[in-house]
Amino acid sequence: MVATESGVRPLSQRSNQSRWSPDEEVVVRQLEEFATTRDPELKREIASAYRGLVVYLARGFAQRGEPLEDLIQQGFVGLLKAIDRFDPERGVKFTTYATPTVTGEIRRYFRDKGWDVQVPRRLKEMHLKVRRAREDLTAARGESPTLGQIAEHLREDLGQVEDAVQVQHAYNSYSLEERIGNDDGGSPTTLGDLLGDDDIGYERVVNHEDIVRALETLPERERRIIEWRFYGGLTQREVGERLGISQMHVSRLERRALEAMKSALVA
Repeated sequence: MVATESGVRPLSQRSNQSRWSPDEEVVVRQLEEFATTRDPELKREIASAYRGLVVYLARGFAQRGEPLEDLIQQGFVGLLKAIDRFDPERGVKFTTYATPTVTGEIRRYFRDKGWDVQVPRRLKEMHLKVRRAREDLTAARGESPTLGQIAEHLREDLGQVEDAVQVQHAYNSYSLEERIGNDDGGSPTTLGDLLGDDDIGYERVVNHEDIVRALETLPERERRIIEWRFYGGLTQREVGERLGISQMHVSRLERRALEAMKSALVA
């Protein structure tokens, strides 16, 4: 059965469509509207319509030892990214666009799952290359190679090889309650006792000042839109009513203002 705008009908009536795919015409209109409005409620509707696709793709990884629900949840992360990035004007079917994004997010879940501490993907890949090179060189020479010899064998920078070797420690983490010694026979010292705390308030002040400076670079109307939307909690429709313009116009001005602020923040 396939869900449509008017209900559910047999697959035989939609032979050209996969069993997990919703009514393309309905979703195309929703995607076109979302590309303009970025309405979160509309985004949820689109994601719900493609739940079947996510479940179908997640089941393809279900024999790798991870709970299916976790794979589905990760697949939805990819689906939401696909909805955000999809451009209806390119003429590509959304299922064609979303499938590699969903499966890629699930594969990333498996790549990251084996590491207690998250490290950049390039270092993970380099770590695997170094490990293979060490095994090959040891088998060929009868002795363990130096890092310099591994770097020469791989034609890689020695510093990158050294970083890749250090990455192996990310496979395992230590509890902050791990005991590392006693203080003069008193209470045992834990790893957590040696760690300082981040001053979250300081970072918030810095971020606030940066945002204020970025806001000051905007024209008055666009600055009001950002303030009303993100500080006043108004919807795009409510902002449009205050300014006497359409919701679509507000959406365009908001995107332009955010891009301008982003440029100002990284300048």
